[in-house]
Amino acid sequence: LRGAGAQGISVDVTALARDVGRILHPSVRAEVALPLLRRTLALARTPLLPDEASALWLDEARAEHERMTSEWLVAAAEKVVDLAPGDATRWARQAIESDPLDEGAWYAYLHSKDVSGHHAEGLRAYARCRRVFADELGCAPGPRLQEMYGRLLGGPAAGDSELEGLIDVPD
Repeated sequence: LRGAGAQGISVDVTALARDVGRILHPSVRAEVALPLLRRTLALARTPLLPDEASALWLDEARAEHERMTSEWLVAAAEKVVDLAPGDATRWARQAIESDPLDEGAWYAYLHSKDVSGHHAEGLRAYARCRRVFADELGCAPGPRLQEMYGRLLGGPAAGDSELEGLIDVPD
């Protein structure tokens, strides 16, 4: 199956999956992977056959491609978070937009906020995550997200006035 990309570029999704798998392999250092991920994930986010009419097989292929792309975004965010937290934030946010109930995407997003020192933003994001999970699933985020929440609470250096204002708000 080929997807039409920007400016009529043809994307072979099988080759794309193979390339992303190679780039995300643990043996590939983040410094090497980062520029490759930027290009490859931009291609992966291209809709499959956007000018074609809906058909069951095509809808299924599009859904599978979107699911795989979301997984790649999360894995890429985690791979490069220490090197490029901005890229990690963007990729995790894109995965959350695709599936707001993806705990891995939320974790990658919060992790990027922790690494970049944007703890107050991370705490606000955790509050959104908690609301989404409560509204949609009737439960709280899982232990991994709760652990990240604790790290965000304890993470900033003294004098983070934005975080202090967020925490010191009276009930």
